[in-house]
Amino acid sequence: MRSLLLLPLLLTAQTLPEHGRRPARLVVRNALVIEGNGTPASGPRDIFVEGDTITQILPSRAASANQPAGTAVIDAGGRYVIPGLINAHGHIQDERAGLKMAPEYQLKLWLASGITTVRDLGSDFAKSAALRDQSRLGQVAAPRFFLYRVFSQPPMPNTPEEARERIRLYKREGADGREIL
Repeated sequence: MRSLLLLPLLLTAQTLPEHGRRPARLVVRNALVIEGNGTPASGPRDIFVEGDTITQILPSRAASANQPAGTAVIDAGGRYVIPGLINAHGHIQDERAGLKMAPEYQLKLWLASGITTVRDLGSDFAKSAALRDQSRLGQVAAPRFFLYRVFSQPPMPNTPEEARERIRLYKREGADGREIL
């Protein structure tokens, strides 16, 4: 199912999630759910998460009996849950205004802003590909990445075959797409 974002989130008693650790089972109780398809918010709903997958979304009263033991619970009463946002033109950076910046800082800013997917355009491809792989493996807290290469980088292809070869190279390198600027 889709990624989710909780805005803003208050934790209450019961079994609380631990900071920096994903519980095996999580229930987000009493949330107002925005599905992202243009329909009004609905709820309250209970959202059941197993590992990294939303397994059920049920009306809160109907869901109360479905909580397995050892489940972490977040009370989102009066708060909204929305689908994760997509940054359609992002750049992974390790410096800002000439000063070094740990990429983890930027990743945390994206996640804190609700961005769960980034379409990266023209960043250092090798560094971005390594970060994309770490994100896929769950080794770093980061959005999901789709890496795009910039086609119009010098030297420009002079023939259709050279253009096709550049696209084949991008594919071999692991690019998810290409951007023509």
